[in-house]
Amino acid sequence: AVLAGIDAGGVVEIAPVAFAFTFEAQTRVVVPELGELERIALLEPAEAGTPSGVVTGPLAVRVGDGAATAAAALEGSGVALAQRRVESNAFTGESTETVERRTLATPARITALAIDARQRDLYAGTADGRVLRFDLRGGEAPPEIFSAGSAGVSALSLLIGGRTLVVGQQDGSLSAWFAVPQPDAPARFTRVREFPRFPGAITLLAASQRELQAPRGIPARALRG
Repeated sequence: AVLAGIDAGGVVEIAPVAFAFTFEAQTRVVVPELGELERIALLEPAEAGTPSGVVTGPLAVRVGDGAATAAAALEGSGVALAQRRVESNAFTGESTETVERRTLATPARITALAIDARQRDLYAGTADGRVLRFDLRGGEAPPEIFSAGSAGVSALSLLIGGRTLVVGQQDGSLSAWFAVPQPDAPARFTRVREFPRFPGAITLLAASQRELQAPRGIPARALRG
């Protein structure tokens, strides 16, 4: 787990979080411990603060296996993305760090972001109800775009396994999407389940990392990723 935040200049601060367990009077106590703070700048120095380089959020961060990926929405439209990799030389023990920064064009204002655990795909929800999937290995390839409806996308989350994307919207809609193979064509994200609508906007989605838990009225097996 990580704790992350971003400042107005587009610098992301990331702190790993570990949880220590102790027992006091036969009661288990969970104590969070923050690790060393790391920083990643999403924008080149010349871009920060310019009309095309104003970061407004939301923010998404993934860390693991010697790599870190961070993305944040830009004012108006677009996403600022930075990918940092650390490679170690097995013979000399020296480490080399590289950071790649990109600005991804989007057709509308971004209102939700999610990055898969392997740091291969970035999902961006828009204010007009679309979801974009960027292949982070695909260079300048355009994103796959699919519509979740007319209501703005307000939350995104990937279930355990990283194959099922859950989309929450401003009108309370909640749906699950999966990449379905197509005859003689690449797999395409398709709505595989629509859940009962909630009375208000879906503002947060969090997939359990240990067991399946679902909102009231939705079977846990329906959210299996």
